[in-house]
Amino acid sequence: MQNTNYLLMLCQRINQMGKKPSVALIRQYADRSLGIPEIVKALQNWKNAPPLNMDEKQQEEVITIEQSLEARVTSLENVVAKLTAQLESLQKA
Repeated sequence: MQNTNYLLMLCQRINQMGKKPSVALIRQYADRSLGIPEIVKALQNWKNAPPLNMDEKQQEEVITIEQSLEARVTSLENVVAKLTAQLESLQKA
């Protein structure tokens, strides 16, 4: 399973937000498509494993990735809005 470390870090991040990791929360916060059996196995591993200690650099990397993704989504939303406006103007003509 190539997503194991990613899923364990995601469980840890959800836990640090004060929430109990679950299949639904993992799917909500994941930035990639994940299978339910894979998520369930990772949840079991996370519950049985000692907590991951992410140092400040790793936490900053996660935050940077999240901010980068948010910026990309905003940019794509702007492009979609412009293209929609152009399409509407072409349909009126």
